[in-house]
Amino acid sequence: MSKLVLKKALTELGEEVSDSTLRKSKADTTPIDFEAFVKYADQARAERVQRERKKAGFTDEKIAQFRETFDRIDKDKSAIIDTKELNELLKEFGWEPHTKEEQAALKRKLDLARQRAREAGVKDVSPDGFAGIKFWPFIQLARMLATEQEQAEEEKMSVLMSEIKFNQREVEEFRQVYLDRKRRCQKELEVETELEGLPRDAVRRLIRQLGAKMTSDGKAAVDDQLDALGCTLDSGGLLEFAGFLRLMRWLVDSGWLAV
Repeated sequence: MSKLVLKKALTELGEEVSDSTLRKSKADTTPIDFEAFVKYADQARAERVQRERKKAGFTDEKIAQFRETFDRIDKDKSAIIDTKELNELLKEFGWEPHTKEEQAALKRKLDLARQRAREAGVKDVSPDGFAGIKFWPFIQLARMLATEQEQAEEEKMSVLMSEIKFNQREVEEFRQVYLDRKRRCQKELEVETELEGLPRDAVRRLIRQLGAKMTSDGKAAVDDQLDALGCTLDSGGLLEFAGFLRLMRWLVDSGWLAV
């Protein structure tokens, strides 16, 4: 087969071969037999695995978001995020360290991120011990921090489920309702960044849509619950999902909402 047919065949297998690899081949002048095709397929698969390792499991869309944020915070356009910029960058995603222990752990993770970037085939990596970080090592750092955050959220949710006595099905149903309302609210407010929670008015409307029947005293009690959960009118606080579940538990226990 020719180079053109080779690319098409690999695409049908869900693989891609880089143009640089093809340029080094003799596919333009020499037909490729089955044994050579298998070698190209293996190489394409290896290249794909390498690319995925480089992206640390993030989608292309998420990588593009990281790149936009990285470049925006890299104000001197040095392609390196220094210590001060790193704190700003991590804060964008809720990953900034708050204690001395977390700061020390972050320094260790910077070197580990560089090591993983090298293992993924990244050549442009700053030396270990360097205070700043380049983009692709940052992607490895982001994966570590995102995984830790996800695990912490799972642990918190497990404790919360045990406390409020909602089963997994009920939690997932409430999660879908919550996320749907948050997306609608984001669209109504015409904001591009994802909301961290639901505004107070959105929570009130959602409670009515869920069919809760309350007296005026009940509405006042809901306001008290929202205040206690940090979703206050004066501060413009947002209700996160954990707080939303607590509110739903209270509504069910009060007899205003059935599950």
